Amino acid sequence: MEFENRIEKICFFIFCFNFFFMIRGYFVANLLESIVLILLLAQSSLRARFLKSITSYSFFPILLFLIWILVTGFWGEFGQDSLDDFFSWRKLLILAFGLVLVNSDEKLKFLIQVILSTGGIFLILILISWSMELEILNRAWFRVAQNHTAQGVFLIYLATMLVFLHLFWWRQQKPAPSWNLLVGLLVLTCITLTVSSPGRGGIVLLLSFLLAGGLYSILKGGYQNVRVAVGLLIGCFVIVIGSFIVNPRVELGIVNALGAFDSNVNTSMGIRVIMWANTLNVIAENLFFGTGSGAFAKAYDQVVVNDGSWRDFSTDNPHQQFLHIWAEYGLVGLTLILLWFWRLFKLAGSESNVSSLVIVYSIVAIIVLGMFNGVLGSFVEGRIILYGLVIGVYLANKKFGSEARHDC
Repeated sequence: MEFENRIEKICFFIFCFNFFFMIRGYFVANLLESIVLILLLAQSSLRARFLKSITSYSFFPILLFLIWILVTGFWGEFGQDSLDDFFSWRKLLILAFGLVLVNSDEKLKFLIQVILSTGGIFLILILISWSMELEILNRAWFRVAQNHTAQGVFLIYLATMLVFLHLFWWRQQKPAPSWNLLVGLLVLTCITLTVSSPGRGGIVLLLSFLLAGGLYSILKGGYQNVRVAVGLLIGCFVIVIGSFIVNPRVELGIVNALGAFDSNVNTSMGIRVIMWANTLNVIAENLFFGTGSGAFAKAYDQVVVNDGSWRDFSTDNPHQQFLHIWAEYGLVGLTLILLWFWRLFKLAGSESNVSSLVIVYSIVAIIVLGMFNGVLGSFVEGRIILYGLVIGVYLANKKFGSEARHDC
């Protein structure tokens, strides 16, 4: 691998190995990402490349979004709360870091090796914990990699990357039967562990990927294969049935969500439905410009103040990414996020290839997981998706030669 200078080399390796630390070390990950930002800004040539990356086609809407968050602080909780809210979005810079540091096939290959190695390490720990009924890192088997939701997303992300790499290799050269078997076993292991765990996020993500893959294989020329689509839909059906049988929290979540307004019991899905409904009331009162950064909790309190039941609680996170953005930053903030999605979809292009699939699946992950959690702001899930976008955007830019080829 070639580097422009020693600072770039340091930043690159910190950026890659940050993927390992972010799975279990919030403090370490935040520290490493801060170091990368400082070093990129401190060195003149890297600073120029970083400024170019944040104004690039695939990141510019996020730059505007971050600026807009600062602006909304003037009518929000101006001061420390607004600044804390602004810095909570710092993880989005992972994409900008990747645009600067992952600029060759060798570097992309190294990043993928780090990601797969990290996945392999945690997969072994999870299997040891599961098979021997041991606590690994003081955690049960279903939350060795942070918590059950993050672990499910992590395992499905790992399985999906293995499938993508296998597809790419298969298109380049026929892999050995032993390799086919190994990839199949690893993917099946990741899916089985995800379905068997108490978490629901990984299952929802898996079903979304299968449905998106089926639709993609029908619509896109290179993957236009009815057998593939039918196979993915059958897989989706099997996952649904298996989830209901193995994971009782799936059915329970549906029941709790449907009965949220009638139940006297506070449940994880029931409370989400209540928060979504209350957030819609916040949006109705702050439609275009939002409550302002850091002011969502105060506006939410005013909605529930006279409820008089268990539903009368305060929160600064309604567990719905897009309602939260709309409520706090208004229609302007939500539009900027949607513009980002549109540019990424456009960058994916109309051709069928691995880069298109990686970008499309990353956006699907943000949208689907964002329906139930603040995924872009989460410590693990958001970072996983952003690293996936780094890979997809690099491959797409390589295909087109330059982001400048795309119209605004």
